[in-house]
Amino acid sequence: MIQKQRWLPLITSLLTLTGCQTVLESKTQTEGPKLLPAELPSYTAGEFFMFDKGIVNTVQSKSGNIVEWKNNYNITRRALSNFVIPDLAWTNRTRKSKGETTAHPGTLWPLKVGNRAVIPFNQVITNHDGSDPMTLTRDWECAVAETATISVMAGTFDTYQIICKRFSETSGRLRATRTFYYAPSIGHYVLKEDDYRSNPDKRQELVAYGFNSTYLPKREQETSVSLPRERFWDIQVSKIDSPTRQPLCPDRPAYVTIPYCTLQQSCLCTTPS
Repeated sequence: MIQKQRWLPLITSLLTLTGCQTVLESKTQTEGPKLLPAELPSYTAGEFFMFDKGIVNTVQSKSGNIVEWKNNYNITRRALSNFVIPDLAWTNRTRKSKGETTAHPGTLWPLKVGNRAVIPFNQVITNHDGSDPMTLTRDWECAVAETATISVMAGTFDTYQIICKRFSETSGRLRATRTFYYAPSIGHYVLKEDDYRSNPDKRQELVAYGFNSTYLPKREQETSVSLPRERFWDIQVSKIDSPTRQPLCPDRPAYVTIPYCTLQQSCLCTTPS
């Protein structure tokens, strides 16, 4: 009964969620786009997604449902293709994390409005200095709330809005709300918002996306071949910076197929490796 009671405020409070207020106010005037059910993202090594805080997340490898990510600050992550489930592992300069869940890897997918699920998640965070680890249990209650057309720096996209809520185990109070706007056309979320009860809110907006040609076999790097993901070539030619894979930044790997902005205009060329 507790879970059923929690879903009522999840649905009725959508119009007052702080991080989604602008989008949802427009939804009261116009119906969201009609989207086909969306399958799980199918990532490929070399894909990258650049966000507005200067973070560039690049797929290092993919095996089954497991995706290995690395960003331009040398933070590594192991995650499921289902990004709604928290990272299974991550490592930065000071700490590392290992997590596990009993949720099915395809929970909520294929996406369609009305899908919902509970995602239990256990996590152990270990400090590199040898201090005592921290163990956390965080269960997320998630729902595909609606479709919405939103504009971010990378462009305008038809998206599914996925809202996840986390409640206190002791008081039952809302602790955090995480909202994804997933764009089937590019196979990744274009906006992620984290609203916390006690901590500063966070927001990640997509600036650009594309493919790092150095992840291709060397033979293919030296010839004019199609990229492994056709969706990147569906973009108008005027939005592609380097279809011939010429390096856009000195002493950097060649990045291609970046809509709406060039690497020279972004922080990618100046951010330390």
